Amino acid sequence: MIQRQAAGGKRRRPTMADVARAAGVNPSTVSRALDSRHPLSRSDTADRIRRIAEDIGYTPDPSAASLRRQSTRTIGVLVPRLTDTVMAMLYEEIAAACHEQDLFTLVATTGD
Repeated sequence: MIQRQAAGGKRRRPTMADVARAAGVNPSTVSRALDSRHPLSRSDTADRIRRIAEDIGYTPDPSAASLRRQSTRTIGVLVPRLTDTVMAMLYEEIAAACHEQDLFTLVATTGD
């Protein structure tokens, strides 16, 4: 993994711009190539970009993506208690459906 040095000698995580520079493409092309929902992600260019991203140690930052999107893609689920088999099964079904849509689920119990 290649890590760039930031000012002050500290190491920083590789960015999408680093991947774009190494691949000789625009950062928006990198973004599309790494987004499995985009048609470009199934191209030879996307394969090459993914290899380069892996080689330099790039991993997407979910926090940065949430800020950019202005959405956390998180669904909150409130249940009385998870010790109730029906509630636990319901939550598992909700979580599975959300996962299929690339949504994150967060469960909290209300204690009746």
